[in-house]
Amino acid sequence: IMPTVEVKSRRVGGATFQIPSEIRPDRRISLSIKWMISYSRGRNEKTMADRLAGEIIAASKGEGAAMKLTKEGKKVAVIDARPQVGGNCTHVGTIPSKALRQTVFNIMRYQRDSMFQRVGELRNVPLSQVLARAHKIIEQQVQVHTRFYDRNRVDMYFGDAQFLDDHTVKINTLEGGHEVLTFEDAVIATGSRPYHPSDIDFSHPRVFDSDKILTLNYPVHKLIIYGAGVIGCEYASIFVGLGYKVDLINTQQQLLSYLDDEIADALSYYLRELGVLIR
Repeated sequence: IMPTVEVKSRRVGGATFQIPSEIRPDRRISLSIKWMISYSRGRNEKTMADRLAGEIIAASKGEGAAMKLTKEGKKVAVIDARPQVGGNCTHVGTIPSKALRQTVFNIMRYQRDSMFQRVGELRNVPLSQVLARAHKIIEQQVQVHTRFYDRNRVDMYFGDAQFLDDHTVKINTLEGGHEVLTFEDAVIATGSRPYHPSDIDFSHPRVFDSDKILTLNYPVHKLIIYGAGVIGCEYASIFVGLGYKVDLINTQQQLLSYLDDEIADALSYYLRELGVLIR
């Protein structure tokens, strides 16, 4: 997120020109820290520490590309296939799952307290109701991103885009129209999508991927999660916390084999203690 070029106003021959100039290394650091703190203050987390952490995560995912370029004096446009800004991270990825995980964590804390154990059976609550808080946080994140773009005069377009040549892109807008933009450089940050093996019917009403599972609107008693990667382990801890029986099928020798053995063993122990059956 550190800028490399800044634009300064200079008087030349009685006229004012915007002159780009290279930024000194020490000033690059100070500017990036200043921006990080400034944008963190506009986030919706409760504490400043959480706001800074959220902003650092957003920057690491490349969400700050538009802000960095506009701060360097470039004319920037953002294209999103959804009718709202935020991308996969805000709408189907990091934000919804982390908000859901925090909600379930709070529920588990209440479950352990004898004062709240008579409130009711959590397994009878549809996931859509538990997701209500996550949807609220998504709306807040969309508002924050929109304010950032408006404040920095970033043009926003909503629809599918395709490259016509090396410096031209065509946008098929959600309203049914078309826009053609020319550009010097393009940043492709379309995010990822769940892997769909060809031998699995994902159109089946009881088969979900990691995006579609967020739309589950009826109570279930047992879930089988195939794939014990980061997302699989995360959703296993979420659903077992809601009182569901969870089978986590791991195709590797241990969970998250790229981690240190001690961390992987600790994760396996934690999930088994929660009630997850790892196969």
